[in-house]
Amino acid sequence: MSSVIRIPVAFIDPAIGDLGAPPESLSFLENEKNVFINALKSSFPGVEFVNYDIRDPIDVQVFLNTEGNAVGYVVVTLNSLMGFIDR
Repeated sequence: MSSVIRIPVAFIDPAIGDLGAPPESLSFLENEKNVFINALKSSFPGVEFVNYDIRDPIDVQVFLNTEGNAVGYVVVTLNSLMGFIDR
């Protein structure tokens, strides 16, 4: 009997921010998320990664309400409101 570990991944990725605005920013963000998730999945095949987009405070609350009992989290900052969060 195998047990799958489930890890939520929160991408802080507002469409408008330090990277500019759509459509270029959205294309960049989707590509970066896919590269990162694919790397995680290939490195940890026994782990189920569940993605969330965090674009405003409501998204944060939904994430925490949904995943509050997770064994851990991965939080990745891909974009931020200008000057708010720097990598």
